[in-house]
Amino acid sequence: ILPQNTNDREKNFIRLLQHLRGANDWEVYERARMLYILWGKKGYTEEELQSQTKLSKNEIRKWKIAYENMTNQFLPEYGSQADALNKFSYFVEYENPKIKQGMEDVGLSIKDFCKWIGTGEIKRAQDVRNLRKIFENEKAKEMIVQCGYRCAIDELSVARPGFSSRLFEAVEEVIEGLKNMHRFEEEEIIEGENPQRRKLLKNLHCALDKLVKQFKK
Repeated sequence: ILPQNTNDREKNFIRLLQHLRGANDWEVYERARMLYILWGKKGYTEEELQSQTKLSKNEIRKWKIAYENMTNQFLPEYGSQADALNKFSYFVEYENPKIKQGMEDVGLSIKDFCKWIGTGEIKRAQDVRNLRKIFENEKAKEMIVQCGYRCAIDELSVARPGFSSRLFEAVEEVIEGLKNMHRFEEEEIIEGENPQRRKLLKNLHCALDKLVKQFKK
């Protein structure tokens, strides 16, 4: 379909847009793979990738490192699992500086993190954010070193009863997710390209507005 004189750089630009912003529902891991190839093998700079993908430099760096960790550390051991490639967002969440510093402080590594995911101790991407809370609690921090993520979460639930509320845990996740929403996702919603997400946000706003209006000042 392309003109015969289309050069490799132009083809890469088309591939990049199709993977990161196209209509096809590509797996996020495959999007990150394309980003990694263009950066590592095709010589694209972070500035070029930023302008073409509308991801921030920080997001691009997170995706690159997350792709490396997942490809080199997780997939060789747990890649046979049916949903293995769906775990990419877990590794993006892991790139939070407080999480990585907390892991280093207690002598844990990316291999421990991969084990928690592979064995089902960490079941959802948002559960990765709980690592920050674990490292803020001395007893929970001891438990994660002694017997893993699940034991640390149980200990944290005892120390912070409200922590075990799935509703307010979800509220925290929504707040964090909205803060970290990619710019191209925001544009799609604002411009009406994704009506279902717009509808969900409107419903969320109505439900919150109804409750907040009942607060006593």
